[in-house]
Amino acid sequence: MVTTKAIVLSRKKVAESDVIINLLTRTEGKVRVYVNGARHPKSRFASATQPFNEGVFSLFINKDLSRLSEVQISNPHMTIRADMNKIFLATYMLELVELAIEDGQLIKGLYDKVAYALVALGETEHLQLLKVVYDLKFIVAIGYQPVLFSCSVCGSEANLSTSLSVQHGGVVCHSCLSDCSDCTAFTLEDLKWINIVLKKPFKTVQQLAVSDTMLLKIGTWTNRFIATHVVRRPLKSLKLLSIL
Repeated sequence: MVTTKAIVLSRKKVAESDVIINLLTRTEGKVRVYVNGARHPKSRFASATQPFNEGVFSLFINKDLSRLSEVQISNPHMTIRADMNKIFLATYMLELVELAIEDGQLIKGLYDKVAYALVALGETEHLQLLKVVYDLKFIVAIGYQPVLFSCSVCGSEANLSTSLSVQHGGVVCHSCLSDCSDCTAFTLEDLKWINIVLKKPFKTVQQLAVSDTMLLKIGTWTNRFIATHVVRRPLKSLKLLSIL
């Protein structure tokens, strides 16, 4: 049996009273867990297996479906649950984790980043900023850091433009720009802000000044980048975020 910190990513009804939950754990990566009787109102697991819950889970780990033995919830993230917009964004954040990594895949530091982001979401009113920062931090965490200091097409460090290619994953030089059909034009300030977000701690970048126009442009690019490189199928929750 393994006891580990975990966040409930999603919950699916099965059989009459059972559920399958997906967990992001600190020590085992993403784990699918079968929970007997969790839909029964008197079950000790009824509320503990709801999405967004964070706590300590004792699991019998199996390759296909693990089993839940005990759970103690440390943070149910009630401030998120009390705000519909925050529910939408939290759902997106956790769906991104679920679709981007495989069962059993452990990415160092990812649990802590997601756990911090949920706490930050509960405290902030700047949801667009949090989403863009989360997306960029997530992209880096799973190994897809955008290329900003050399051409993502030819590798040259000279004569760089400020345009970013989704397909190639970064800036392109002026020589390659004419052949870039998916490039988005940014300003130097935009790229400096992206670079700071990629390098600095989550808490620090939340305090950076940024315009709504910049957030919209960068957020549109990160959405396309994630759809192209990170997830296996479209994010259903992304549609909900259009109301933010």
